[in-house]
Amino acid sequence: MAITRTAKGTAQSKAANPTLTLSSVALNAGDMLVVGLGYETDAAIVSVKWGNRSLKLVTSSGATHGDTRVRLYRARVRNTFVRDVVVTWAANMSARCLFATALTEVSIKDVGSTNTHGSGTTAPTTGAAVTSTDPDTMSIAAFVSEGPSGDTAGTAGVGHTLGQRVGTTGGGASSNVTIQETFELLTVVGNVRATLSGATGRTWATSIVAFRSSEVYTIISAERKLWSGHPASDSVHFRIEDAANVLRFEMSIATEAFLQMTDAEITAVLKSAAAREAEILEGPLGIPSVDTALDTRIATFVNDKLTV
Repeated sequence: MAITRTAKGTAQSKAANPTLTLSSVALNAGDMLVVGLGYETDAAIVSVKWGNRSLKLVTSSGATHGDTRVRLYRARVRNTFVRDVVVTWAANMSARCLFATALTEVSIKDVGSTNTHGSGTTAPTTGAAVTSTDPDTMSIAAFVSEGPSGDTAGTAGVGHTLGQRVGTTGGGASSNVTIQETFELLTVVGNVRATLSGATGRTWATSIVAFRSSEVYTIISAERKLWSGHPASDSVHFRIEDAANVLRFEMSIATEAFLQMTDAEITAVLKSAAAREAEILEGPLGIPSVDTALDTRIATFVNDKLTV
């Protein structure tokens, strides 16, 4: 699948309050929202949300060093909406900033992440490489410095490109914080890391996360099953395989509900289950129905593709 990246904006603030908001972030169903967050003091983060949808802290991210902290969050968006990204801390914050990026055609699982930190360096790095075994991987890195937005950004290295950048200003350099995004679409199997060179020497915290391309599942069979003596348990049973022809999961939709759903609604249910990699088995198999009209409709789903 072809991964794409779209910048969704930045925000920064030095006002003494416990929140930071990036307004009106438009996302489409299926997008992966990635938020890079930099801040200066050690107050706990209460939540990171897009509307009412909570974002998840990416595994192993969150390096801290001195008064420089970085976090990367992510969430799969289920519906198309325009909503605010709001970060809430447990106490009033000093300098803080964020960027938001949308990725399409990425898997629900990140390849991996790593982080590191340092002081006074003009060449920060994300540290130990994350190894990708997928030939189509998008990595997003966040470099957070204890300094103002007017610092020299530097040049991205090891295949990365400079992305969004935002920071605070005013007062001494150490009272500010700036975040620099870098990104790379890796089209071969290899190591994922990011570097900057020629940046203003500051205290740094850096983190990187990599996402692999979407998985494609195929509906290999769809059958109507009837529990003898229990009409209410009549259901349509689906079997779904991955690209390697390995059965990933099975699930059933009650026939009564199935008959009232549109094809788009049925596909949405199956896609949601595929995204969870669920295994939903509703009892023993029964006797296949000879309902020709229903069987014809079911047949339209056989070999349909689900991108997750």
